[in-house]
Amino acid sequence: MIEILVDADEFWRRLEQDVSGARHSVVLQTLSFEGDIAGGRLAEALAAARCADRRIVIDSFTRYMLSGRFRYSPARLVDRAFRDELESTDAMIGRLRASGVGIRFCNPVGALLRRLPARNHKKSVVIDGRIAYVGGINFSDHNFEWHDLMLRIEDARLARVLMEDFEDTWAGRAVRRYGESDGLELHVLDGRTNGLGFDRLFQLVEAAERSIVVESPYLSFPFCEPLRRAARRGVELTVITPALNTIDSLKRYILWQGRRSGFRVRLYPRMSHLKAMLIDGRWLIVGSSNFDYLSYRRHQEILLIVRDRTAIETFRRRVLEPDLALSAPAEHPGWRRGGHAWSAALRGVGAAAALVSRT
Repeated sequence: MIEILVDADEFWRRLEQDVSGARHSVVLQTLSFEGDIAGGRLAEALAAARCADRRIVIDSFTRYMLSGRFRYSPARLVDRAFRDELESTDAMIGRLRASGVGIRFCNPVGALLRRLPARNHKKSVVIDGRIAYVGGINFSDHNFEWHDLMLRIEDARLARVLMEDFEDTWAGRAVRRYGESDGLELHVLDGRTNGLGFDRLFQLVEAAERSIVVESPYLSFPFCEPLRRAARRGVELTVITPALNTIDSLKRYILWQGRRSGFRVRLYPRMSHLKAMLIDGRWLIVGSSNFDYLSYRRHQEILLIVRDRTAIETFRRRVLEPDLALSAPAEHPGWRRGGHAWSAALRGVGAAAALVSRT
């Protein structure tokens, strides 16, 4: 059984019910977990849960970034609101530990933050070894404000794979895993061999015959090239990306790629953190991956390939059609050289990030 939960309120209502009813275990992985309203609700639900095994793996990103702001920048030293949130986060984690919730921070950033680009970008929840959540939502207020989705899956086989992945991460191991069930393929990517998992996505793009729709805020290489080839052979290609992107330069890069590659780009009116790709109306790719360089090269990710027709039709009706209706056609920039220069710079930054984060 697959449920598509659109935006944070819908996701949280469903998750809160499952956490409250858990009998044996609730385990989570998240990039961000902050001491604000969203994080506090999760903390309260976990502290109140009656099951014995309650654990969270948090990426070390949260130790350095809160609400998109770097903890150790000089401006934060005199930012009272930021200091209050920092203290709230530390206090919330302390209360959880005191209530018996296990918490571990994974992926230390290393000296001089050299491993900061290599993050555990996965968002997953496993409850009682039979219910799993995957998608793109972190537990912080600013993430909860964004357009996004999570999938709730009742499937013991896939839940077992995600539980094994949780145990690996809890123990400090990054392991590539694969699971398959009726209408679903699950790829857990380890941040080192991600290309092997993404090969499946690229095969589907290369085999596309009619249409590809991509929703992503941070689309970049190496995903743009196979999409460009698909557009050149006549596949109708639409990219939905936020008009109010948290990284404006990436929005401009996507607009440049649209002009260069024949994409139809549409701008969603608010920040969308949603990552999805629908190919020929038959294959839906969702998960934590942004379809960008860091997801391909350095981040630990979850990629779910959905073949279930009912789930795909639900996605089309509840996500794709409303998002297309709300999005406006983009005006492609008139510059050319600037786009090539920006693309080259982005590749250089990506290569440097891979180099400094290598262990």
